[in-house]
Amino acid sequence: MSRRKLRVLMIDDNTFDAELVHGHLREQADWDVEFLHRPDAESLFQDPQAAQADVILLDYWLGPKNGIDVLRALRAVGDARPVIALSENADPYAAATWVGEGADEYLLKSDVRADSLRRVIECALGKATRGHATNGRDGKGHTLDRRDPVDASKERPFLGIRLAHPGRFDPATQLLTRSAWQQNAELEHERSLRYGRPYAVFLIAVDHLKEIRAAGGRHESKECLQSVTLCLEENCRAVDVVGRWGREEFAVLAPETHFEGALFLARRICRAVQDRKLAIDSDGRRCITVSLGVAEGPSSGWDCVIRSADEALYDARRGGGNSVCGRMAHAARLAGAF
Repeated sequence: MSRRKLRVLMIDDNTFDAELVHGHLREQADWDVEFLHRPDAESLFQDPQAAQADVILLDYWLGPKNGIDVLRALRAVGDARPVIALSENADPYAAATWVGEGADEYLLKSDVRADSLRRVIECALGKATRGHATNGRDGKGHTLDRRDPVDASKERPFLGIRLAHPGRFDPATQLLTRSAWQQNAELEHERSLRYGRPYAVFLIAVDHLKEIRAAGGRHESKECLQSVTLCLEENCRAVDVVGRWGREEFAVLAPETHFEGALFLARRICRAVQDRKLAIDSDGRRCITVSLGVAEGPSSGWDCVIRSADEALYDARRGGGNSVCGRMAHAARLAGAF
């Protein structure tokens, strides 16, 4: 029986992960795999061998760049080769962003095995084959415009992560739990220190939630939390990581964000909740509002950034709520309230 020839390109700055993937690909008895590993994305556009790869495995963390930016650039030049996104975290927001930018499959590194690699590669190649039948090709033989931008299949990776890792999601809001969010924050802090890039953390508290619960019961407080969750999802960026921090608190991790940009985004969230005008009393005179504490990292430890955001949140709530305060984690600079 003839073996299927397949050239696989992996873009990842982690040599150990690349060796692991290569080993699993060698286990495919009916595949004749030529494995190419490159530590950065430049090879996608300059390396003749990489240009002939049948399928691309693309990691998110690529030094100062990230894999989503690389994928976006790849699609912008008309290269529609199958791309499988690799991630260390089961983050539904990242998964949705990957697929929205044109990734064919999404695989957690913790789930990389011989069978899972085979499955996602076959699925990605199958999508490409179906695309060949209906679309043109560019000068390199790559298919063009084979994705439907409103294809419902884009929800599948998002849903699959929720089903495979139910303990990572808060049942009331379907956001990441505190521990799952903290894992993302720790990884972003390490990346930020390594490459000298900024990030910001928001801690968000629903004002007067205890009163809402006392007046309307648990059902009213749950609806309130879900409404704030919707505001966060509508106003945060695709790369931001949103989680449930406490009973009445949320947390947002904003990568590649300076202090001033973080304050701008926090104020936008604060206004968005206020503008929904969701009444918390029978006569409609009081509406749901939130207070936000903002801190910029990195500092000596990600916990210092969290502590600075918590102190800023305390300042915002002490002023009566419905406001934004910020602190620089490494300098403890107090910013003005919204």
